[in-house]
Amino acid sequence: MLRESRSEDKSERGREFACHGFSRRLGTMVRAVDLIFDKLPPKLDEIPAKDTVTEATIAIQSFVVNAFGCLDNLALDLGLRGPGFEGRKGAGPDEGRPRSQEQRGARVIQ
Repeated sequence: MLRESRSEDKSERGREFACHGFSRRLGTMVRAVDLIFDKLPPKLDEIPAKDTVTEATIAIQSFVVNAFGCLDNLALDLGLRGPGFEGRKGAGPDEGRPRSQEQRGARVIQ
């Protein structure tokens, strides 16, 4: 019973990441692209003002950061709702450390 409630909580959190986080970030990305093309249209012949370039740069950086955020939201959604993810270990304190060849089960050649 406790296990079922935990998986339902995870499913709800996954749904929240997918619906709210992803769609909010996607909307911000669309706005960033619109702003970039408003500030620096493809048919622009003259060199734009420094403030215009700065505003476009901010929009490009916003797009990139939100693209990574979208991927993060999708990964969280898959990790919290997706099939086959139950019982998998997360990135705990020892998860990122390199393992020795013996720990990996590799033969050590001397």
